[in-house]
Amino acid sequence: MKIGVISKKPTYWSTKAILMSIREHGHEPEFVKTDEVRLVVAGTDDAVFNGKSLRSHDILIPRIGRSMTDFGKMLLRQLELMGIRTTLASDGLITARNKFLALQSLRQARIPIPRSILLASRPNFVEAAHLVRYPAVLKILSGTQGIGVMRVKSLEETASIVDTLKFFGEVVCLQEYIPNPGVDIRALVVGDRVVGSMKRVAAHNEWRANIHLGAKGVAIELSDHAKDVAVRAS
Repeated sequence: MKIGVISKKPTYWSTKAILMSIREHGHEPEFVKTDEVRLVVAGTDDAVFNGKSLRSHDILIPRIGRSMTDFGKMLLRQLELMGIRTTLASDGLITARNKFLALQSLRQARIPIPRSILLASRPNFVEAAHLVRYPAVLKILSGTQGIGVMRVKSLEETASIVDTLKFFGEVVCLQEYIPNPGVDIRALVVGDRVVGSMKRVAAHNEWRANIHLGAKGVAIELSDHAKDVAVRAS
């Protein structure tokens, strides 16, 4: 099979690893630079890279970084219109890049979530900020790698941060803080089964378990209950 990996740079570790794995499994890999794909709507819908249609690929593996989210949504929607198989749907990317949409999706799947409040205006904040206990967590909706996630200890501290974020046009989510030992679990679901799982252990004196903030990833085997939750969440 001819398998394309859509990414911003071929030098990213994950991109190189996927391309190498495709080759090792006897398939034909190709790097597709995200921001050099040309989308055509009208007549024959198409997505073109290096002068050639992406229709020549049997499957495409999108690796859409945060900086390319908006273009990535349109690119994935275009590939769907063209009937090309991908490992990521446009709706999946949209949900994954918006923390509140992700919470709504989990809620729809009847998965327990922390109490979460979307703060869209200053008057709205004054009323809603009393609905959670402190300490609480403030998040901007599109942050990744632990950026834009803050633990706040009081209503006054929350107000100061919210005012600053809103000055820069950010919509903010105020969330119940659930104490934990700096560990979270990630699972990779393909179809209706978990094919891989890991726990991330936060660095010393850090409560956010993000690899970019120094956390360590450790492979684990999930319980049947945890696997069920992961599949329903997907």
